[in-house]
Amino acid sequence: TFVAGDRKVVSFQLARAVKVFISAKAAGSDIVFRKNAELWQNGVKKYTVHVSNGELVPPGTYTVVIPDDLMPYEQPNVTVANRNDQRIDITVPVGFVMFIYQKADGTQDRAIDRVFLSRGIGNQRIFRRAFEETPLLPGSYTVTGWSQRGYSGSVSFDIAVGERKHVVLSK
Repeated sequence: TFVAGDRKVVSFQLARAVKVFISAKAAGSDIVFRKNAELWQNGVKKYTVHVSNGELVPPGTYTVVIPDDLMPYEQPNVTVANRNDQRIDITVPVGFVMFIYQKADGTQDRAIDRVFLSRGIGNQRIFRRAFEETPLLPGSYTVTGWSQRGYSGSVSFDIAVGERKHVVLSK
């Protein structure tokens, strides 16, 4: 408490904060996952680290979470050191799939550029591009063609780390 005429010294103990930037990249490629990351401790989300602007966080050990509806990724035991700033580079272990639309005559149908990908029960269908390598975490997936263009079938497939494969959708 202060009263008129008091002279007191007030000392603040400020917590150390480190400006953290996190970049997540698909292993074996130059593909960067442009998503905000999360820092978790003891099962509790502590901070969201903006993909471009970073975030000020106290030094410590965290689990980095790259949230994604289709393939969330966690990197445990990441240390934020006691310094001014830190860049954390995460390499995500993936396989690569290229989705190909094929006409009845066997030629590719490049007029269609989208597929709908899901993983497991209850996952929503996530839009991805056809005819481009798509990085995916290892596991089982189902791809569905664009029904408005006559490709209504689905194909289930598995992908492993480091694997590259084509998945063909036919009329």
